[in-house]
Amino acid sequence: MKKVCFLFVFSMFSLVASFGNSSYAINDQKVDAMFGTATEISMPSFTANPCATGMMVAASDQSKVVIGVVVCWLVGGFGIHRHILGTSKPMFLYYTCSVCGIFGIVPLVDFWVLIIDGLINKNGSKYINNDKFIMWL
Repeated sequence: MKKVCFLFVFSMFSLVASFGNSSYAINDQKVDAMFGTATEISMPSFTANPCATGMMVAASDQSKVVIGVVVCWLVGGFGIHRHILGTSKPMFLYYTCSVCGIFGIVPLVDFWVLIIDGLINKNGSKYINNDKFIMWL
């Protein structure tokens, strides 16, 4: 095993050392000429407030529920899906301090309740801006 590690390290050093022996050279006059004939462009300003310019579109309740289901499936134990649905700010802390929502049971039930009641029955509006830890009660 030591021989394999030594060969690997030696081959990496020899590979890095071979890059220093390249025959490429930079012609400074051509680079300066290229920059001299280049056209200057400017980037548009993105400092404007998107809410003030009307660029942001409010998501519908159904789309919030769909996004909430996907996020609950991926990282439900942290309660991020509850922020998407518009709950209070400390909900992340509640989920995290209760060991991922009481060992993952609360996010699992959140997931199924959002699928059944929110997507299938189209009754997801009662979960939007719901500040209860157990949102389905």
